[in-house]
Amino acid sequence: MSVKQPLVIDYLDWPKFLLNPPLITSFQAGWSSIQLAHYSQPLIDFPEVSYSQHMIIIALGN
Repeated sequence: MSVKQPLVIDYLDWPKFLLNPPLITSFQAGWSSIQLAHYSQPLIDFPEVSYSQHMIIIALGN
């Protein structure tokens, strides 16, 4: 029996799964060891993923 493994993604891959681009990011700020991005997205079906870094995702609204 095969077990389906989650897709492993990097924080740079995250936007590829979203419909809208980020409203603001720190990607070009030159920060070391931390990144910030603010997205506004409609409800979407998201595949099961595993991140290669720690990510904090805060869903606001319904």
